[in-house]
Amino acid sequence: MSRARRFLFAHGNWPAQFGALGEWLAGQGREVVFLTQREGAKGERVRVHVCRNHRDVAEGVHPYVRGFERAVITGQAFARAAVALRNRGWIPDVTMAHAGTGAATFLKDVFPQTLHVPYFEWHYAHPHPD
Repeated sequence: MSRARRFLFAHGNWPAQFGALGEWLAGQGREVVFLTQREGAKGERVRVHVCRNHRDVAEGVHPYVRGFERAVITGQAFARAAVALRNRGWIPDVTMAHAGTGAATFLKDVFPQTLHVPYFEWHYAHPHPD
C-alpha cells in the first residue's frame, strides 16, 4: 500500500487509545476523522464526529445477550456515521477501531477496500477473567 493519507478512528470515547496517534498523523499532513460517542468531543487537528445510538437495549432481552445487542446497536451508529462520510466522498485508506464494543462491527461493510486494523483489549477482574 502506498503511503496512507486518510485515517478513520472509531472508539466510543474520544480520545481513548487513538487520540494522540490521530493528532500526530494530522500533524504530519494526513486527513484524520475520529468517530466517537462522547458528547462534546473535539480534536485540535482531527475532525471529530459524534455517533448516537438510535435506541438502548430492548426491555426483556436475555441478560446473556444484552452486551451483544448493545454492540450491534453501537455498530449501527458508527456505520451510519461512516456512510455519511462515504456519501460525501470521504473514504479512508485505514480504519482503526476498538474491536470489543461494536464500533468496528460494520465498518468493513461500509469501506470494503479499506485496510482495517482492530484494536483488541482484554479486560479482566482478578482472580477470574471476565
